Amino acid sequence: MKIKRLYTQEHNDPYYGLSFSGFEKDVLVGYDSLEDDFSQKEEIDFEREVFYLPSHWDKMAKSMFVDWLMLKDGVPTFTKTICDESTPSWLWHSEPDWEKLEQLPRSLRTKGEKDARDVINRLVGGWTYTAWHNKIFDTADDACVFYDELRYMLVNRLVFPETAQWHFVGVDWAYGIHEKVVSDYAVVGDLKKTNHLPADSKMPPKNTFGIWGGVGRMDSVTPDSGDSADPSDTSFSAFDWSNLSNYMMQKGRDSSSKSHAKKIVLAADHPEIESFIDWKLHEEHKIASLITGSRVMHKYLKAIVAAASEEIAGKYAFDEKHNPMLARALRNARQSFVPEHTIQQVIHLTKQGVRNINFSVFDADWDGEAYRTVHGSRVHTAVRIPHTLVEAAQDELLFDCWTLRHPT
Repeated sequence: MKIKRLYTQEHNDPYYGLSFSGFEKDVLVGYDSLEDDFSQKEEIDFEREVFYLPSHWDKMAKSMFVDWLMLKDGVPTFTKTICDESTPSWLWHSEPDWEKLEQLPRSLRTKGEKDARDVINRLVGGWTYTAWHNKIFDTADDACVFYDELRYMLVNRLVFPETAQWHFVGVDWAYGIHEKVVSDYAVVGDLKKTNHLPADSKMPPKNTFGIWGGVGRMDSVTPDSGDSADPSDTSFSAFDWSNLSNYMMQKGRDSSSKSHAKKIVLAADHPEIESFIDWKLHEEHKIASLITGSRVMHKYLKAIVAAASEEIAGKYAFDEKHNPMLARALRNARQSFVPEHTIQQVIHLTKQGVRNINFSVFDADWDGEAYRTVHGSRVHTAVRIPHTLVEAAQDELLFDCWTLRHPT
């Protein structure tokens, strides 16, 4: 495969000209992203750490990158490059440096990833190393171009692979970690009744999901197959599973853990696909409404409390006919669509002498209350597009015949 440079220059670091700054984030203490089972821990401790991320990323992007994509532990503190004559020197893989590690206390022999460049280098390095040994590239220069270009595109968020890739790809190349551990697989295909499999299953079989550390198999019933589901079984839609997964992760403050279901994947011909695609956008609109509405409420209800002051209006403090400030505050609140029952509630509280009324104001913080109150805030979603849909999109006759299938 021949690859040409589009964004980078030869012999120049793809991160050249970018600023990386510290970003503070609370993370789990003593949790090994590669080996530990978070669901078995009785006590959960957090500590604040500093991660170095591109300065041009917004706060939400930084928070999500730390929470979902960086290994929090299990990375050798010291590594060494292994010479390999079959590989270009810049692509040599690394192994733990045991001579240095054995001189450290056991608790200090592993660490987590703290720099976005380490994560991106690991991911792209793993891809490049595998492709090189599978003879994908025509020359070593093509491999180098691939390595540089993809790192540039990732750090500038021009492309974004699925979450599971970030967790596992390159850990053997960059750190010498050769274990394969299942993490972020969740719901694939259709969802009906479930039968639980052993929780220590290493790789999920076809049509499996994992929620809260467990693994299950989906045995769906085809409506026209002649089989009938047991009335005692509970049927779940894709949205039922998304809500369950979201609830479990919020309950366990699982924003930093990678060993549990965080992704829901639906096939493009799934009967719920249209609603599934619109679902996240609808929830984002809810968040925007919460943020905007809370600030509007805070502004105008505070004005009502301030206007209904006996020190200013005396005995007419709560009479809008004789208190022009109160009349204006009420008019502004109603014009801004503050609910009438909320306005009356504030007036009644103020009449009782309550002046310090707590009006909640929400923000767009990923860990804030607004995001915790909507569905799917802790769940990744993706659509699986089969090759048949791509072919149908290129052929008008085939596309006209494309239909959503029954759950199977």
